[in-house]
Amino acid sequence: MEIDPRNKIETFRMENGTDNAVEIHDFKHGFTGIYFAGLEKCFIKTQRKEIPTVEETELELEEGEITTTIYEQSMFWVASENPIEDKDFLKSSRILELCHNKSLHWIFPAFPSAPEFQDFDDDEDDALVAEQKFVLPKGQRGEKRSGKRQSRSLTEEDLPVNDY
Repeated sequence: MEIDPRNKIETFRMENGTDNAVEIHDFKHGFTGIYFAGLEKCFIKTQRKEIPTVEETELELEEGEITTTIYEQSMFWVASENPIEDKDFLKSSRILELCHNKSLHWIFPAFPSAPEFQDFDDDEDDALVAEQKFVLPKGQRGEKRSGKRQSRSLTEEDLPVNDY
C-alpha cells in the first residue's frame, strides 16, 4: 500500500500467485480505478462524497413473521459493456497512467435480490422478481417484465399443489 498525501492518492497492490491487481483511490478527482493484470482491462467507479447515514427503524413483527436483511457486503459490481472512449477527464489522474493503453469500463453496484413476491396488480418498474439473480440500480435495468399470471392444468397426480 502506498499513500501520497500531497496528491490525495492511495495505491493498493495485491498479488496472489499468478494473479495481480492494482487499485488506485484518487480522492482529489473522486474516482477509484481497478486493474486486473489477467484481464488487461481497467475498471473505474466514482467515490461517494458524503458519509452515508444509518437510520434506525423500529418494526413490530407479527407472530411468526420472519425478517430478511441484505447487508451492504452483499453488493457486487457489474461492468458496462462498452469501454470509455474519451479518457480526457482522467488527464491529471494516476489512474490514466495505469490504464492509458488498456480498455477502461465504468462499473456499477448491483444487489442480490431478496426472494419477494411481486405485486402483479401494480406495474411498477422497481418491483423485484424472485427469478432475478441480481437487481441493478433503477437506471441500469432492462425491459419491463410482464406481470400477468398464467394458469396451468393439473391432473390428480399433481395434487396437492400449493401455489402460494
